[in-house]
Amino acid sequence: MVTAQRRSENLQKVPISVTAITAAKLASANITTTADIASITPSLTLSQSQGSIEPRIRGIGNSSAGPSVENSVATYVDGVYIALAANSLLNLENIQQVEVLDGPQGTLFGRNATGGLVQIITKDPKSTFSGNADVSYENYDTTRLGLYLTGPVVNHLDADLAIYASHQGDGYGTDLANDKPTYKTDRDIALRSKWLARFDEGTTVRLAFDFSNTASSNPGFSTVAGLQPVFGKLSPQVISTIDTHPYDDDDNNPFIHRVIGGGVSGRVDQVLGPVTLTDIAAYRRVTYQQAFDADGLPTQIVQQSFTLPEEEITDELQIAPTHAGKLQWIAGLFYFHDDGAYDSLDTAIGAPPAQTQTISTPDFTTRSIAGYGQATYEILPQTHVTGGFRYTYEYRTEGGSAGAINAAGVQTISAIPDASTHTSTPTWRLALDHQFGPDVLGYISWNRGFKSGGFNPTVVSQPPYRPERLDDYEIGEKSTLFNGRLRVNAAFFYYVYKNIQVNTFLNSLAVIYNGAEAREYGLDASFDFSLTRDLLITGGVVPLHDRFSDFPDAVIATRNGDNTTSTHTGSATGNRLPFAPDATASLGIDYKRTIGPGRADLFVNDLYNSGYYGQPDNFLHQGAFHQLNASLQYQPDNSPLTFKLYARNIVDNHVAEFLSVGTTGTAVSFEAPATYGFTVGVKF
Repeated sequence: MVTAQRRSENLQKVPISVTAITAAKLASANITTTADIASITPSLTLSQSQGSIEPRIRGIGNSSAGPSVENSVATYVDGVYIALAANSLLNLENIQQVEVLDGPQGTLFGRNATGGLVQIITKDPKSTFSGNADVSYENYDTTRLGLYLTGPVVNHLDADLAIYASHQGDGYGTDLANDKPTYKTDRDIALRSKWLARFDEGTTVRLAFDFSNTASSNPGFSTVAGLQPVFGKLSPQVISTIDTHPYDDDDNNPFIHRVIGGGVSGRVDQVLGPVTLTDIAAYRRVTYQQAFDADGLPTQIVQQSFTLPEEEITDELQIAPTHAGKLQWIAGLFYFHDDGAYDSLDTAIGAPPAQTQTISTPDFTTRSIAGYGQATYEILPQTHVTGGFRYTYEYRTEGGSAGAINAAGVQTISAIPDASTHTSTPTWRLALDHQFGPDVLGYISWNRGFKSGGFNPTVVSQPPYRPERLDDYEIGEKSTLFNGRLRVNAAFFYYVYKNIQVNTFLNSLAVIYNGAEAREYGLDASFDFSLTRDLLITGGVVPLHDRFSDFPDAVIATRNGDNTTSTHTGSATGNRLPFAPDATASLGIDYKRTIGPGRADLFVNDLYNSGYYGQPDNFLHQGAFHQLNASLQYQPDNSPLTFKLYARNIVDNHVAEFLSVGTTGTAVSFEAPATYGFTVGVKF
């Protein structure tokens, strides 16, 4: 059962390309955070930029983070939109289900869902006391603890509490300049509690509270192998180890990444005879701190740091019929308010006493309101037509101050001129589906999504970037064969993508600008096959053809004779989109068997990725790779205990999740190397 149309429906009856991952499958695959979901979802790739998660679906996403910068793939938790990318790194201790919706979601999930969305649904509290706890230990001296408790508080009021904590003692690499660890998560703590009250007269109220605190040097950044920084030369030691030890770097200032955030949300469902009113309101605040060496060398040349506080308020009011009929519909209003700023964006150049600094404290405000409605009607037996429409108005402002401090400590600070921009945009969905027998559904659809424009938060002198728009033309099928043992879902899609928001880097600061147009087409297919009662085989494949059809003024990087890089403006027409592989495929085996006085569950999954480019110039490339994961769980009969062995990235591929060329040189960071460990869990 999925909620891709904001109501609970059977996955095979929904005319949308959806991947649904249940809590049981998350446990079998040893998936503990949103960053791991991509390993069993071929249409989804997940990378990180400066500690922020950046999802892409079918090659659509973006590589920028900052105040009031949102992703083209939206993240929702229990219907609440999570705007700041850093706050999307969520643990999965209390998850009921994860749904990945492919393609633009411009009607029911209209908030910047150009590429699609990741929807996380948490468990509701229960009226009987129960829970589970687990402890894990893995290589790199990593310890993880998880706890989930639920039960009644008073009559008609239930609550739960989920706690997650981890600590990594050793980093994946070493900073050769100061012998400090790199790619190390010192702490990752998260707490979440949900309260559920049921009243008479058809009223249900849910309140949720969450808090997270993360401190790490993960990910780290280093110069791409074979290239040199702009400001100097790498040492022979670094050059000789950069291929075999890519997690090492040679920076005099270590990468520092801290996030403290949390929020509260409430949902009220009120049955009013033939209709149900739902209101979902939320408040969130996150403070995001970072410091890093921007020159890639062990000398003090360019050091950058910032503090980014951001808060958001959302409120969504929905009305829908209480009971299903030939006409299914939903209508609503959505309000979004975001205040983001850099308390201090500091770039220090040189070393004392000759050090100078540039300082900016820009602030940004976003206000948006949207009205939407969608209806599905059975026009003929087993034939349905769906129409949806959303109209969004958005207003953004920019202000603050910027300036410099010279070597003598004299400040020259001036106000950033107040500026504003607004967008009024319609988006829609049109679809036709037919049930060809009880087990085969076919559908065609046209979906339009958009992502609003905005201001460049890191380099305020750059012009605002314009809204992007994506039209998705899709034909798909969902079939269940062999008495339910085989499920095959597939969709062919064709994208027309305009004013694409891409990024470059000026002095290691991300700048967003627009590419004119791209075309993309491909197949998104998945299957589940119960070969026997105890053996489930799953898989999927996403071949993809994507090209910029018009991009005359892209930022193009070139290699100089001394292996440094420089950039200029040129054409990227005909190039591939960033982080869009030509093909991804996955194959998984889930085998359960009775062994002695207990039950064993073996899960093995291989994800293949054909490789991708980091930016529109197609200068830096990550080659093809496999990611092989496995877990073996054993639960004795009549015992609350479970024991699990697991391994991720077994073949130890070094996969670049961030690739960039800027005015200070190149930068790359990598996904985790091979990790393995064991977990002991208990249910009560």
